[in-house]
Formats: sequence, structure tokens, C-alpha cells
Amino acid sequence: MKRLPFLILYILFQLLAGTVEALNGAAGAETTFLYQAYVLERAHVTDEKCHLIAPKCPVPAGKTACSFANFVKYISTESAREQNEPRWSLFKTIFDNAGDKPLIDTSKDLREAGFHAGYDQARLCPKEKDSPSVSVTIRGMRGIATATKKNQYPDQSKK
Repeated sequence: MKRLPFLILYILFQLLAGTVEALNGAAGAETTFLYQAYVLERAHVTDEKCHLIAPKCPVPAGKTACSFANFVKYISTESAREQNEPRWSLFKTIFDNAGDKPLIDTSKDLREAGFHAGYDQARLCPKEKDSPSVSVTIRGMRGIATATKKNQYPDQSKK
């Protein structure tokens, strides 16, 4: 009976540690999702005033969107940039090859490389700066879906 409180504390610690590991594991997929949403928005929302996702991310001349690596650096918090800096060349290689790989493979590569995600709300979606979290902001981004040219994507025209 004396060990029961320790057992309960151990179980609680394991549950919390598992949650943190799951959040860190999802960082690559979440970041890739945000970049894909950014690229789709740039491709289908022609009015620059209506861009919601990272509207001030520097776009090179002749391009419609900034690169994946520049997007990640732009939307990351200072602490996330500091954590990723020692392995940035590895992450940049993964970002550069993301266009040729499925999302799951890119996410796995980022997770195995130790990628840390932290999003600066004011840079990711400045129009929603009063939003309590990034996930609430993501749920509120419905303009991308409504502005997409559905005739190019027949499976989306039913929605």
C-alpha cells in the first residue's frame, strides 16, 4: 500500500510523457500541412489582400510562394528556430525534397531528424492574432476552400 501513490504518479508521468512525444511526432505533419495550405492559397486566391497564411513570407521574383524552408523559418517562433538551428542543413534538405515525397514520408523524415515546431501566431496568420491558438486559427481558415476553383478539382465540386 505504501507504493500505491508512487505507482499512480508513475502512471500519470507516463501518460503526460506519451502526450508530449505524440505532439513532437506530429510536428512534421502539421508543418507540412500548413505549407501545403499556404501553397494552395497562393495558387487559388489571386487577391493578395485576401491571403491569410503567412502573407509577408518573402516570395522570390518569378515565384508565387516562398520555399518550404523559408516558410518554416518565417512562421517559427524564436525558440523553435534556436532548437532547429544545429540541424538546419538536414531539415532544409528534407524541405527541398518534400515536393517529390508523400506527406507521410516527409513527416517521418522530420520526426526522425528531431524537428521541433513552434508557430508564431502573428506571422502565421496575422489577421487572427487574437486567436487563442494556432489550431483555432486553422479551423477558421475556410476562405481557401471556398476560393478554390472547383472545376479543376472534380472531387471537390461535390462539397
